[in-house]
Amino acid sequence: KLNDNEDYSTAARMLAGLRMEENDEGSVYYMPPIERCDVFVKVAECYLEEDLTVEAEGAVTKAGTIIEATGISISAENEVKDERTVTLMLRYKSTYARVLDANRKFLPAAMKYHDLSTAYLHTDAIDADDLL
Repeated sequence: KLNDNEDYSTAARMLAGLRMEENDEGSVYYMPPIERCDVFVKVAECYLEEDLTVEAEGAVTKAGTIIEATGISISAENEVKDERTVTLMLRYKSTYARVLDANRKFLPAAMKYHDLSTAYLHTDAIDADDLL
């Protein structure tokens, strides 16, 4: 793993260069939307580690496009039960807030951090022991 050696920029470029098909399930390059979204969130996280905010913003925007297209949500009204999806959504929201913060968009970032902090306030999705 490249990110084990803290070579985040190279890891991000390698992940961003993956061929990911979205329509042809028979293709060897097909990836379900949740996996493609996970790749783009990882890319954004790696770019943020290197303070490459423009690149991170591009990757997190691609992840957001996939989330919107598939209708994935973690709100109380439309709660997702799959732990992997919940983890991915929390990582996406956190990464998006970090990108806004790094781009000096402090009010939108603060709103995203607040949304993130209250995402599972009244559910059992996050163990109470994991909260600070």
